[in-house]
Amino acid sequence: MKLEFCFVSRHNPGTFVKSHSHKALEIVYYTEGSGEIAFDNRSWDFSEYDFHIAPAGMFTSRRTSLSYAASASEFPAAGSRSSPAPGATIQASSDTPWNSSSRS
Repeated sequence: MKLEFCFVSRHNPGTFVKSHSHKALEIVYYTEGSGEIAFDNRSWDFSEYDFHIAPAGMFTSRRTSLSYAASASEFPAAGSRSSPAPGATIQASSDTPWNSSSRS
C-alpha cells in the first residue's frame, strides 16, 4: 500500500464539509477541537485525539462545533489518485518528510 498524500487541515467553528468520498482509504486523526462526522448518513461526535478510517468510496461529511485540526492520510486503490477533502486548508511545509511535494 502506497501513501498518496498526507496533510494537516484546520476548520473554523461552524464549518460544514459537504458529503464527499475519495478513491482512497482515508485515515484522519483529530489533533484538537470537536464536531460531528457522518458516514453514509450515520453521525458520531469527534474530539481531540479521536480518529476515523473511511474506506474508498464511503461518503463522509463534517460539522464543527469548535475549530478543529486534523491530520489526514490517504492510501489509494491500485491505479487511482485522490485529493484532499473539499474546503480543506492544506498546511504542510516542504521540510516535512510526509509532505507529498517532498517525495521523489
